Amino acid sequence: HVRAINYLDENSGYQCFNLGTSTGHSVKEIIDSASSLVGHEIETTVSPQRRGDPAILIAGSDVACKALGWQTRLSDLPNILRSALKWHANRKY
Repeated sequence: HVRAINYLDENSGYQCFNLGTSTGHSVKEIIDSASSLVGHEIETTVSPQRRGDPAILIAGSDVACKALGWQTRLSDLPNILRSALKWHANRKY
């Protein structure tokens, strides 16, 4: 966050950055990993793909890394989910 604020201070306009890991995961992989993390099965409903949904969508962080002098950490799926769960459990609103 600090690097992004510094970037805004030093550059005019705005820039959007993807902060993906350049590694794709299926919805099923994410649900299975999250179920393992929380210790119980997460109920799901399987539906057909919706018209217009991309077959695959993967974000990378190359532009953010270069512009902000930043790099990803803890970017494997279990760590991403663990971090998200921790944040969700500790939010104050």
